Amino acid sequence: MTHQAEVIREPGPRSRWHQWYRHADRRFLIQLGFDPGQMHSIPAFANTLLFQPRLVGLWVLTGAALQSWAVFGSLALVLWWGAIMPRWNLFDALHHRLLARRPGVPPVPAALAPRRAAMAEAGTLAASIAISLLIPAPGVALGIEIFLLLAVAAVVFGRLCLGAIVYHLARGRVELARRSLPWSYEAV
Repeated sequence: MTHQAEVIREPGPRSRWHQWYRHADRRFLIQLGFDPGQMHSIPAFANTLLFQPRLVGLWVLTGAALQSWAVFGSLALVLWWGAIMPRWNLFDALHHRLLARRPGVPPVPAALAPRRAAMAEAGTLAASIAISLLIPAPGVALGIEIFLLLAVAAVVFGRLCLGAIVYHLARGRVELARRSLPWSYEAV
C-alpha cells in the first residue's frame, strides 16, 4: 500500500484574483449604496448587479458597430426610465424573468440613489451619442462611445462604477468615494 504525499500549494494567480474580486465586489456594493454586511452572499449579489452593465455593454457595442442613433437613443430612454422609475427598471425585470428564479441567484433590489445616478449619467452619454450621430458629428460620437465603453468595462471588469463615484463626490462624500474604490484597503 503506497502512501501519497499531501500536496501543499501556494496561492496561485487564480486565488489572488479571486481574493481581489471578493474585495472589489464588497467595494462595488458600497459604491452603489448597499451595506455588504446585510448581504447573504456578496459575490452573488454583486454578480446580480452586474447583469445590467453587461447588457448595456453589449448594447453599446451593437450601437458602435452599426453607428445607429436609434440604438443609442433607445438605450438612453431605457436607462433614464430605470433611473426615474427604479421599480420598473427593464433590465431588472429581464433579470428577474431569466435568472432570479434559479437557486442561489438573488433578485435585484430597487436601485438606490447612487445606482440611479449612474443610470442617468449613462443614459445622458447614450443620448449624446445619438444626437452626435444625428447631426452628424461622427468624431464626437466616436469619442463618447469610447468613453462609455471604457466606463462600462470599468464596472464589469474592475468593479468601478464611475457614475456612482461621481454621485458620491457631488454629494460631498469624498471620503466614501475614495474608500469605495476597488483598490482601496481602508475600512469604509
